[in-house]
Amino acid sequence: MVDEQFAQNFAQSWVKMWNSRDLDKILSYYTEDVIFHSPRIRIVMNSDADAVHGKAALREYWRHLKRYWDPRMRKQIIEHFRSGGVGLDELALQGVAALAKDDAGKSG
Repeated sequence: MVDEQFAQNFAQSWVKMWNSRDLDKILSYYTEDVIFHSPRIRIVMNSDADAVHGKAALREYWRHLKRYWDPRMRKQIIEHFRSGGVGLDELALQGVAALAKDDAGKSG
């Protein structure tokens, strides 16, 4: 059985690794036969699947996310939002509004 302290330490460690954006460190928390589920996989990977199977596939999914959210793309989507956000659905508009607010807070 996992005790509360172990769980808290593990969670803090995992968050630190995730925020490092170091894929090797992040993937060290997963086994080779990992099955990772996310509703975002369908959208991000343009796939019918809602899961990736294996550490190599998980690495590729996260690499794709990392490339997609390159800082230049973040800047471009915020600029597009500020100029009216044509073509963005309501959920995307809400998400980009939060990004823009976060960016404004960091620069101000």
